Amino acid sequence: TLFPYTTILRSCEREVEGDLAEAFQSLRRSWISRLRKVYGSEKAATPPKIAMESTPVAKILEDALVDSASLGVEFAIDYLGAGVPLLEFDWTLVNADAQKSALKFAGELISGITKTTRDSVRVTLSDWIESGDSFSSLVKVLEKGHTFSRARAKLIAQTEVTRAYAVGNEIAYERSGVVKSKQWVT
Repeated sequence: TLFPYTTILRSCEREVEGDLAEAFQSLRRSWISRLRKVYGSEKAATPPKIAMESTPVAKILEDALVDSASLGVEFAIDYLGAGVPLLEFDWTLVNADAQKSALKFAGELISGITKTTRDSVRVTLSDWIESGDSFSSLVKVLEKGHTFSRARAKLIAQTEVTRAYAVGNEIAYERSGVVKSKQWVT
């Protein structure tokens, strides 16, 4: 039965729900306080934009995703892996195929840059994949190290990370011999 995992899952959901409600209330109070100071009323203007990766909300969501993935792995081992030797899940394992893809293809879609900059973007992305650093840290490196604007650095990071992992995962799927077909859902 799924009972132990259902109970754990529901408990996790309630905890995340409570943490998010508290974080959003805190953000709301902060916004209202700022609006009152600047405009004299919370109804006078739209709440300020906030970089979500720097808020408690982002940390709560990140922790919830990691916990959910871990729970899924535990469930798979306990309920779907009968007769399979105990598996371990290494969160720090680098996707070597994505890293190779980054070194080979990254920067091909970026217009208006030199070969030197393109090669540097490739190395930067490969190093980032190996490091496991946050997405925002990659954006900062692209912005400062390559003199891209913040918006362009973010767009480049999104495009190149997505492409590197998509190509790398496809190579891994083919090599595994387990995946027989794939279907893209958009």
